[in-house]
Order: sequence, then structure tokens, then C-alpha cells
Amino acid sequence: MVVDRVANADSAAGAAGAARSAELATVPANPRGKDVSGNSSAATPFASDEIASAHVAQAERLVQAQVRLEGSACAVPQIGPMGNRRVTALTSRTTSVAPPRGPTYSPKNFLLGTNLPWQNYGDDFGGLPSAPHKGVSEPEQSAKLDKTLHDLSAQGVTTIRWFLLADGRAITYDKHGTPTGIDLRVYTDIDAALGIAHKNGIKVIFSILDFHYLRAHPIAGKLPKHTPSAVLRSPAKMQALIDNVYTPILQRYAHNSNIAAWEVMNEPEWMTLGELGTNPWSAVSKRHMRAFLRAAVGAIHRYSNQQATVGSASVLTLGLVKGLGLDFYQPHWYDHFQFLGPLETPVAELHLDRPVVLGEFPTRRSFKSTKTVLNIAQRAGYGGAMPWSVNATDSYSAYAKAAPAMTEWAKNHQADLYRPKP
Repeated sequence: MVVDRVANADSAAGAAGAARSAELATVPANPRGKDVSGNSSAATPFASDEIASAHVAQAERLVQAQVRLEGSACAVPQIGPMGNRRVTALTSRTTSVAPPRGPTYSPKNFLLGTNLPWQNYGDDFGGLPSAPHKGVSEPEQSAKLDKTLHDLSAQGVTTIRWFLLADGRAITYDKHGTPTGIDLRVYTDIDAALGIAHKNGIKVIFSILDFHYLRAHPIAGKLPKHTPSAVLRSPAKMQALIDNVYTPILQRYAHNSNIAAWEVMNEPEWMTLGELGTNPWSAVSKRHMRAFLRAAVGAIHRYSNQQATVGSASVLTLGLVKGLGLDFYQPHWYDHFQFLGPLETPVAELHLDRPVVLGEFPTRRSFKSTKTVLNIAQRAGYGGAMPWSVNATDSYSAYAKAAPAMTEWAKNHQADLYRPKP
């Protein structure tokens, strides 16, 4: 589902950061109606149903055309025994990769987590250097996080998924649009976040970048000369993103036991042409996206001992990330994908080479309750599930209402839950 995100202006921007601040003044649309303002009282306008239908139609056309990915095939639905279209196996021509690292999630070692997924979208960890700091290390934000994680731990949640750099506003660039580093406050905020997570016995899956990073935001009616999507189209700039943004973070927290995994990007399909991406200014080719994802996964494995994953928009698009060496797959499920990618599809039928965790599912505006989704996911062979979401205020988030079901489900499935080491 798509909705315009709430405007997030940087009125205090200095001259040096004016162009980047203007570019980020309006936070862009999101396909699940996520309000990223960080303001729980913000009103969110929804144009979601109409645009979501367009995205589903796009997915149908792609699947029916059997679009082939570089090194892998797109899932092709077939008519099942009850007339339902099912997702078939995702075949691949790629070579074998190293065995997965970290815990092996399964229905009997089930990761019960949740999506935080932020306190202030894009500002939890650093932010625009010219903007006031609203990161987790600020006392008010630390206290808020401590209470949230304490409550989640009491509900049986062991892991949270958290957007780290989000739309990339904390990334710095040279005059040619090449990434040079990040706002140094990012590290102060990560340190604070991990300390609070450790105190509450919670592990963190950091989603390093959201797909909104790649959106080209017009400035004064014109697209800027240097756009983030150009970073992925240029081998040199893409490598700079890995070397100057991803690698320093991975090296600093390489052995931090509070980090369960690094997610390269959230739902890259929305910015991949031939998948769910349709804007040629912002989206990149499958070849460029897979090259970036592969390089980032390699960096995670080279510089840290944590797991690597990618948040996939649906089981329908897992072909984009197959064969990249992920330690677990992480598709998301929303009702508008149910027809082509039923939640009930057995994981075994996907013939994937790694465990599968359900990275997102709605706690509002769904025909399936939280308890039902958890039961179906475990029966289907998923190794975990994380509802959307605790702090987002979009039309698919109602975690407060879902919390009792999470607590009850955890209590009734004690023997099946994954228990991370302290």
C-alpha cells in the first residue's frame, strides 16, 4: 500500500546542507502506508487502496510474463487444488555459496520478534548534520526506548527489527555524489541503543537502508544532479557506499552480541525495475540491485560475525535475493499479496537454501489476526515472524492491540521458541 509520508522539514539547515535538506524536506511515499514522522499523533493521508491495486496488477503482469532475474527465476504462480494461485519453487542458476552462519531458525526454533521499527524515522541514529539531534542517545529518547523494550521483553519478544539509516539522511557525499561517510552521531546513538537492548534482553536486526534511500526527490521542480539511485548505477560509487558507509559500521560492531543480523535493505523490489519499481529516475536495474546486495552481503560476512539478510516485499520477489549468500530469507506478507503469494504456501515448496523468517505482517487492516498469522507461519515452515509495528502510525500498525495475542502465543509455544544467548 502506498501513502505520502508526513513531511519532515529541516528548517534549521545551514548553507552547506541546504541542498540535501531540501531534498529530504518531504519524506516520500511508502507502499504499506507507513507514517515515518515519528509523531504518533500525526494524521496520515491514505491513497493506499488505489495505488496498491496498481502495484498488485504490476506484480501479476511480472509474474505472468515470467520475468527472469539475473542468475535466478521469478516465482510463477500456478492454479492450486482449490483454484488458488500458488507460488512455485524459485529456481536458480547460481553457484553454491557458503553455509549459513548463526542460529538456524525453524518452526521448532521460532524467532518471535517484532518491528520497532523506529522512534523517529531517519533520526534515531544521527541524521542530517545541520538538523537538531533526535537520536536514541538523547535522554528523552533513551527513556522511551527503555520502556518500550521492557514491555516487549515481558511479552515474550526476543528480537526487534529496527531501521538504521532509513532514507540515508545521515550519509555524507562529496561534490560528485560519491558517499564519503556518515554523521558521526550515528555511532553514539547505536551505542546507546545496544546498551538499552542488552539491559532488556533484546536482540536487534538492523535494517541498514530503506528503499526510500533511492528515491529522487525534486528540488525546485527539478531532479538533483546527483541522486542516491545514481550511486547504485555506478560501480565506483556503489563500492564507496559499501566501503565508507557499511564497512565502518560493520567493523565497529563486528562482534556485538546484541546484534542478531544486518539487513542490507528493506524491500529493494520497490526500487528495482522489472520487479515492483516503475520510476526510471529512482529505480535501478536488477543487475545493479543484485550487484549492490551481493557486495553488501559480502561485506557483512567479511567484517562481522553476524547474519546477513534482506527484507523482501513478498515471497513473489524472493528471486531477486536468491543466490546472494543470505543467512536467512525474510519475505513480508500483507493481504494485497495473498492472492498470488498465499501465506499458507509451505516454505518447503519454495525450495530455498536458507531458513525463512516472516519479516513483516500487518496487525491492522488484515483479514487474519496476529494469532492466526503466527499459527499459519509456523505450520507453513517459517522459522520466525515479526508483526508490523510498535511505533509506526500507519494504517497497518496496531501493535498495542496485538500485544496480548503475542504474549499468549509465546506462553503457549514456549518449547518452540528460539532463545538467544545473553
